[in-house]
Amino acid sequence: MDAGNRIQFTPLNGAHSETPLSYLLEIDDFKILLDCGWNDKLDLADIQPIVDRVPEIDAVLLSHSDTTHLGALPYLVGKKGLKAPVYATLPVHKMGQMYMYDHYLSRQAGEDQTAFDLDDVDAAFALITPLKYSQHVHLTASHGRSTSAAVTVTPYNAGHLLGGTLWKISKETEDVVYAVDFNHKKERHLNGTVLESFNRPSLLITDAFNAANRPPARAARDKELTDTVAKVLRGGGSVLIPIDTAGRVLELVLHLEQYWTVAKLASYKLVLLTNVAYNTMEFAKSHIEWMNDAISTTFDQTRTNAFKTRHLHLCHSVEELAGLGPGPKLVMASMQSLEVGPARELFVTWATNPRNLLLFPDMGQPNTLAREVMRCTAAAPQAPDAQRLHRQAHQAAPHAAPTLAVAMRQRVALVGEELARHNEVQAAEAAEAAAVR
Repeated sequence: MDAGNRIQFTPLNGAHSETPLSYLLEIDDFKILLDCGWNDKLDLADIQPIVDRVPEIDAVLLSHSDTTHLGALPYLVGKKGLKAPVYATLPVHKMGQMYMYDHYLSRQAGEDQTAFDLDDVDAAFALITPLKYSQHVHLTASHGRSTSAAVTVTPYNAGHLLGGTLWKISKETEDVVYAVDFNHKKERHLNGTVLESFNRPSLLITDAFNAANRPPARAARDKELTDTVAKVLRGGGSVLIPIDTAGRVLELVLHLEQYWTVAKLASYKLVLLTNVAYNTMEFAKSHIEWMNDAISTTFDQTRTNAFKTRHLHLCHSVEELAGLGPGPKLVMASMQSLEVGPARELFVTWATNPRNLLLFPDMGQPNTLAREVMRCTAAAPQAPDAQRLHRQAHQAAPHAAPTLAVAMRQRVALVGEELARHNEVQAAEAAEAAAVR
């Protein structure tokens, strides 16, 4: 580093573990929060290191739209007073909002959600300035501090999720590159990362979580998936795939939609089940310019939109799913962790049928029901591998698979004495609040 610039990097979370990502980058007096991830358990203790630094933060840079990268943003803004400007690409902004809506509605369906509410989500995402790839933004320090020169931030394609970002952070002659969860390979809907185009930054911040793992060839992985799905459906079973709300699920949708046509599986329902399924697919259809060259070129030349699906049914509740009728079906449902959401409900309902299949597209979050299921059924490998296909059919017979206790929560209407007591408490709280004013 030049003598005039001091650069300090502090991991708040996401170092030497599978915890959600959050880091503090200090360039002289300028302090940038790199991601503010949370997991689906919403344990406040997990994000206390971020909360402690909120008053110091001058800006927030978000790299991806999932909860692992931005899940704590509504809580930090709504409950802890974060007011720093936030920067993300347009897809990270919009899809991230879908993630947090889905998370709130899924949890609220079974219990009071106190970490944040929908107003907090809206307030948090209102702080975001959406950017295009390669768009430069000049930042200045807040909180009464000053820097000798502005810090410039620029987003580049990471290749992992729609709008996923590598951040180049520059001041004078120093370049810092923040590159986590990137993908070198071109996929059905995304181009590969541009990381290799960067020329010797002063500091490269990256992860090596899967560095020692060699993913299988895509053709072999895809064939394993489709062969397994077809066998289960034709055998009279249904397939549940716990998915993220609005991220890697887009790649899965394109793959399965194409396979449904080629394999002539129209007699089996292909379903996307989240609280925001319609909004997610509409956004994907209207932002193909963020996708790979093949999708953009096809649309420009023939006006064919890859996300205008023929076989995919969109459902927003388990009740809507039931309306599709009986019979084998493949359902992609949130949340991927099985902590909350329709995926958890379907898992409990379907797990006792030996014909059904629970299929995990990746390892998911640690210390969640999904990981516990993998552990109990010996489906998890010795080392985490986000690329390997994990699957496990859950047999009804006690000797065929271990028993796993799952707590289910749901809202029920209060009646009788419980309702009367609730109304009394509400009236007392309202009177107390009025007296304070």
